[in-house]
Amino acid sequence: MNSILLRVFFLLVLWLITHNIHAQRFIYQNFTTEDGLPSSECYDVVQDSLGYIWIATDKGVVKYNGHDFKVFDVESGLKSSTVFRLFAKNNRIWFFTYNKYLQFIENDSIHTPTYSSDLKQAFDSLSASPNSFSVNSNNEILIALSQPQPSSQHLIFKVSQVGLIQFISSDPHYKEFILYKEAGHNVCFGTYKGCDSTLIPLTKLSIKINGRVDTFFVRYRRNYSTLAGQAFASSDENQIELISTQDLMYRFWNNKISDSLPVPNLISNSMFNFDTNIYGLGIQGKGLGLITVSDSIITNFDTSNFELNSISGGMIDSENGCWLTSLQNGIFYIPNRNIKQFTLKWLDEPIFKITKSEGKIWVYTTSENLYVIDIKQNNIVAQYRPKNMSLLNFYQNTYEGQHELKKRLQENKFTLRHVTSKGSQMVGDSTWFVRNQEFGVYYKDEIIFSSINHLQTSKKYTFLYKTSNNLYIGTLEGILKYDLDEMSFDKSFIRLNNYRINEIETFEKNFLIATGGGGLVLMDEHFNTIKIFSEKDGLSSNNIASIHKESEEVFWLGTNKGLTRVFLPLQNWENNFEIQKINKTNGLLSDEVSDVNVANNIIYVGTKKGLCFFNYLDMKLNEQEPSIQIESIVVNRQFKKSNSNLRLSHLQNEIQIELAGLTFKDPKNRVYKYRLTTDSDTSNWITINHELIQFSELAPGAYYFEAKAVNNDGVWSKTPATLSFTISPPWWNWWLPITIFYLLLGLLIYITARWRLSQIKKRNDLEIRTRELKQMALTAQLNPHFIFNAMGSIQSLILKNKLIEAEDYLTGLAKLMRTVLNKTNEPFSSIASEIQIVTDYVKLENLRFSDSIDCQFTLDKNIDQDRFKIPAMLMQTLVENAIIHGILPAKKKGAIFIRIILDSTTEGTLLIEIEDNGVGINYSKKASKKQIFKHKSAGMDIVRQRLTTYSELYDNQFFIEFIDLSELNKEQSGTIVKMKLPYYDE
Repeated sequence: MNSILLRVFFLLVLWLITHNIHAQRFIYQNFTTEDGLPSSECYDVVQDSLGYIWIATDKGVVKYNGHDFKVFDVESGLKSSTVFRLFAKNNRIWFFTYNKYLQFIENDSIHTPTYSSDLKQAFDSLSASPNSFSVNSNNEILIALSQPQPSSQHLIFKVSQVGLIQFISSDPHYKEFILYKEAGHNVCFGTYKGCDSTLIPLTKLSIKINGRVDTFFVRYRRNYSTLAGQAFASSDENQIELISTQDLMYRFWNNKISDSLPVPNLISNSMFNFDTNIYGLGIQGKGLGLITVSDSIITNFDTSNFELNSISGGMIDSENGCWLTSLQNGIFYIPNRNIKQFTLKWLDEPIFKITKSEGKIWVYTTSENLYVIDIKQNNIVAQYRPKNMSLLNFYQNTYEGQHELKKRLQENKFTLRHVTSKGSQMVGDSTWFVRNQEFGVYYKDEIIFSSINHLQTSKKYTFLYKTSNNLYIGTLEGILKYDLDEMSFDKSFIRLNNYRINEIETFEKNFLIATGGGGLVLMDEHFNTIKIFSEKDGLSSNNIASIHKESEEVFWLGTNKGLTRVFLPLQNWENNFEIQKINKTNGLLSDEVSDVNVANNIIYVGTKKGLCFFNYLDMKLNEQEPSIQIESIVVNRQFKKSNSNLRLSHLQNEIQIELAGLTFKDPKNRVYKYRLTTDSDTSNWITINHELIQFSELAPGAYYFEAKAVNNDGVWSKTPATLSFTISPPWWNWWLPITIFYLLLGLLIYITARWRLSQIKKRNDLEIRTRELKQMALTAQLNPHFIFNAMGSIQSLILKNKLIEAEDYLTGLAKLMRTVLNKTNEPFSSIASEIQIVTDYVKLENLRFSDSIDCQFTLDKNIDQDRFKIPAMLMQTLVENAIIHGILPAKKKGAIFIRIILDSTTEGTLLIEIEDNGVGINYSKKASKKQIFKHKSAGMDIVRQRLTTYSELYDNQFFIEFIDLSELNKEQSGTIVKMKLPYYDE
């Protein structure tokens, strides 16, 4: 009975602790589905040897590189999307799926061992499920089962790397638990579930470690038919630290159960090593549980971190950050377990001032809340929140506010001296204060001096600092000095480049001045500048809001970019000063630090998001060099699976490389440096703040790529991520193929050119010959046309009984025919020959028409009739057409004028005009329509075809135009034919 009462009392105390508003909590980040997780129900988390974080969820296994979550699910190859536990070994992530298949992920590919189905069949035959498992460096696996009853006592399976399954039987008398441990493996914890607690109030626990078997009795509680079992081993592989069974936690010491503790609603397999002698575990519906052990006893059990609830697993990563999985809220990340904040909700608001006095820390917020923290217990012991009035505002002190505060503090046996700050200073029994544009002092609840009342200054005040005889008052532009003995302002005004002066501290006989933009200024007692510490020296920022003196050599600065610790040794500080930065990446609530104070090595930091604190002696720099990996390679917009020795063609010269710097303290502000070198080039490192690197139009050659990452404390990767690739030159850039190629190309071009020229010549010759034959055919057509007309003339003479004229006509015709026949095979004829043909032809026509036709020639004096050649029979055809279709229908004396001149506008061209006084071309067309003359002239069609053929054959323009003279002068009749044609000069 006494034992039960003690347990109830302990649980009551535990409940009170977890609901204490003054408890402390960790500063954390929370990742859920909004950040990329596939589910907020997470079961386990591990880190692989490369540095990636892996999470087990009910919707797949997740890989996290600090900025992206990559999900492996059923579509990726999982046998089931639900995975409870992960084990990282040999660059593999091992796990059992919900349907009992063993799988692992390697190089982002899911693999299923060949013996996985055999294992599943063995589990099913025993109606068992994997409870825990371990993999050693040889890929040998130990598996502990959860069974409803000891069926064949097969509680432990051992699987070799080739898939040989060995069953390790337990003693059938061990009804509940078995722990199994081999060298190179973690502890495996197996359970039987179907025991009857009414018959077995105490149950045996078998522990087998590296061949040694120990038996213990553990209490079986509450008639549970199942239990949440887990064991945790220390760094000594032969030592078991803690074992959980149902709702009891057992402490092992020297291989014996030395202490126990009730842990209700423990989440199975959630226990992990949180810190030295501290173990974390999850409790259903409660906050993160922390069990502290010392020697043989459990000294503390804390679940006050209620926001981190239903924790299902956890681990400490290589950077000493803590990762927690939860059943409801995704995963939590605690970057620094040493930095905490109070769980009082009002302390989440911006902090204005922190003051230390008489063993207490006074914290004043911008909403005028005042908190008192006991330094020894480090918890909040008092809180003051005024109603409808201003409390002691350190920028805007008022008499009414101080009077009310003094009254409240006196009731609680505190004095006003506790809250003096940079806005007010105690001088004897008086309080000097600054607010906005007022500087003054009050004594015994009365203002005895005010700068506003005396109109002595109108400056805006920022702080007040007291020495033995002087008060130094900060302003937006410099420092005022007020002499307490003389009760007056010093005439001098100390300016620091018009920077705002926020606070002053002393260093030996000198002054350290915090400025808003000008850094930390060290000045001598006469306010001459000795040294300016800035960001170049290591400060977080040049905008310093506050300064706190911890000791004669250590100063803490609050800036808009975090906290800075400055160590100035009294001896040779110029060469030995040290500056350390602490910011949000180290675990602070915010980088915007308004004030800082120190007590018992506890640093209290007031930020824009509230108050946090840490023990400086426990703070450690992140000395872990970040792992740097090449996440992906894209060549010409195509992903490459392999990263080793890529051989690319000369066209594959667009390369994009995505990096992953596996440091998780500051994932949003990652910095990388890289270089791309060749055999003939050693490029300098290039610093970037993004993951993607693009190379465009790379020249052929062998390349070596290196990249490094830096962590939040400035530690760079020692081992860079590397990539070797070769871009091959085009084959024509090699000298031997080039030589052969150009020889063959030259030979091919020569053969092709010769063949082509011969083909062109043959084609041209053929075309020319064809056109010449066509021209000759057209010329030959004139002969029958001319003969037909001549026969008509002879017939006409015979019918008229003009036999002598007919005989003369035949004689002239014979002469003319010989001349025409000689021209048939010649496309061109001299102008003299053409004139002779026309003259002979007109003479023949005059024989028929009784000398009724007069033909006259006019030639340019520059025309050489014997050398200049024109198309043969051209003029004769036009003259013949003029006589038959123009002069004869007119029934009058006919006249034909032929003019041949050189074209002055175009070199090598003749202008030929043939004019007659016949009926005209318009009358001739009308008569033709009325069929007055049934003879259709074929001569004009032949002329046009000949001129067209000449243009195609000789690439020249041959022009002909027919004009009715009546269009030029109504009183005239007749036709003029104008031709423009090149001539051939032999």
